[in-house]
Amino acid sequence: MRRLLFSLLLVSNFLLAIDSVKDLEDACAKENAEACLKVGAMYYDGDGIERDRKKGIKYLRAACICGSKIACKIIEKID
Repeated sequence: MRRLLFSLLLVSNFLLAIDSVKDLEDACAKENAEACLKVGAMYYDGDGIERDRKKGIKYLRAACICGSKIACKIIEKID
């Protein structure tokens, strides 16, 4: 699972030009699935921020709801 999330982060860096966690959270609140996915993975793995698996799952679920098939697959594996 950790490799999957790490790979996802590498790919998502090319998809988003948003740097800060706050910017990602704001974009997620506006139903940007890629932002939700990226910030969810960051929280889940503790990549650049303090690890918070509950928050990570929350954002990954939001990404799934916004249409991210990758996030839905990750959630399936986590649950």
